[in-house]
Amino acid sequence: MSTYETNRYAFPASAIASGTLADARIPNLATAKITSGTFADARLSSSSVTQHVDLSNLNASNLTSGSIPNARVPSGAVTQHVSATTQATGTWTLGVTDGGITIQNAHYIRVGNIVSATVWAKGTSAPTYDTTPFAFTGLPITPLNTGDATDCVGWGVYGGKGATETPLVWVLSNNTNIYIGRSGDWYDANSSQVGGLVNSLAGSSGFRFHRGNFTQQFGNSADTYFAFQVNYYV
Repeated sequence: MSTYETNRYAFPASAIASGTLADARIPNLATAKITSGTFADARLSSSSVTQHVDLSNLNASNLTSGSIPNARVPSGAVTQHVSATTQATGTWTLGVTDGGITIQNAHYIRVGNIVSATVWAKGTSAPTYDTTPFAFTGLPITPLNTGDATDCVGWGVYGGKGATETPLVWVLSNNTNIYIGRSGDWYDANSSQVGGLVNSLAGSSGFRFHRGNFTQQFGNSADTYFAFQVNYYV
């Protein structure tokens, strides 16, 4: 065979500098020969992709966007990062700065930073008959300390003998006393302003009720019961 014939049948691929080879001229091309470029989506079957994907142990740090369905997040994975809400219920012992009472029932409930306390009681012994400001005592949980002892951090309403103007009760910062006064006159929450010496709540002309105002309320008769509810911050 001549040199021409030899070169004709042993033509090196490196000598092909232009043009396009027909598909039939490249049979069974090994993928190892493909070192660059991008395959069209149609050339990759779905099974060729998913067989190499494993999401069974996907690290959460790889999730940087989007939303996870609620069903994929167990309740324990949420609540472990939520601070527990303080809850408590119980009974408490109401007291007075003067006079005597018996308690029929006194309950409280705490949810988080709010306490609601109720009491139903009966006056049994009249306090000293003078104009010294009167207060109830014994809140079940110490009120919120705002740093200012004059701040009001809770209040409620009172019902009892002679309480014709719906007296109010209120609580001051970091103080377990419960103050009581008329709803008609208003002063500073820590004011000790009282009215003249009268023996009933109805006759009071001041802001705070004084000991003399509770003479009838604590008179130990069949109708000397009283009740109130107070809600306050802790």
